[in-house]
Amino acid sequence: MVELKVISYNVHSCVGSDMNYSVDRIGQVLERQDPAVVCLQEIEANHSTQQTRVWSSVHSSHQPRELASSLALEHCHFAPAISSVASSRYREVHDCSDAKGGFGIATLSKYPILEVRRRTFHRFGRKTIRNALACLIALPNGAKVWVVNTHLGCHWGGEQFQQAKELARFIDSLGMSSETCGPEDVSGIILCGDFNSLPFFRSVKVMKSFGLIDTWGTKGLGPGCTFPADGKIPGLPRFCSRRRPVMRLDYIFVKSNDTCQEGRLLAKCAFVVNGEDNPVDLVASDHLPLCTTFEVWKIA
Repeated sequence: MVELKVISYNVHSCVGSDMNYSVDRIGQVLERQDPAVVCLQEIEANHSTQQTRVWSSVHSSHQPRELASSLALEHCHFAPAISSVASSRYREVHDCSDAKGGFGIATLSKYPILEVRRRTFHRFGRKTIRNALACLIALPNGAKVWVVNTHLGCHWGGEQFQQAKELARFIDSLGMSSETCGPEDVSGIILCGDFNSLPFFRSVKVMKSFGLIDTWGTKGLGPGCTFPADGKIPGLPRFCSRRRPVMRLDYIFVKSNDTCQEGRLLAKCAFVVNGEDNPVDLVASDHLPLCTTFEVWKIA
């Protein structure tokens, strides 16, 4: 049996709730948890010195690679949803020749990634394009697991619903097989991401309708809120703000392969990294990290 600790974390371009830019601070938050797999959202890889998003900072960093190196997670895949450059304080331009920064999602792994698949969702109106990244990870005991990373749109309603349906079809296309192994060789699928959705939204219900189990619902304690990390809600007076997040927007789902002859994938515990051990957790990003530990059994 292998314990697999997985974290989903929207890092807000490594700009914290205190508006300071720091890749190192994100790395410190993650390092204390010692994860085997990290799914990151809102992460950037700049090819020149620029500001990629309006909330971001001027830098020339490949954030996924820097974090993978600092965490000793040797296997890293970055999937940009868009290329972007901030042209002013309030405006940015996407997918043009001047845009030298990639913005999207990344998966970091301690264990080898055997196969990678990507899916770009259809653009909803004029909203920012979103995507998903699937990595087939080989564990030390011989078991294999698909880990899917995604970030749905921030506008509630039709945008999220459309993307959730496309995501479900993408996951369904993975099945429990791959180019390197058959349908009985994959222990299951783990889906991580910032869904920008409350638990009763249609986007979450779509995932459950495809047999994906919300690990917080079965193994978590408390409300599981991850946003805003510092409890401060924009637009509300300070006295209305809380010290704790008030929205549950981040999720880790699991679907075990009941026909797998190689192993089983079971959620053991789920928790939010809530700053009790270190207050840096509350300011490194505008989201808190969500963590689930799985047991992956190899059946001889």
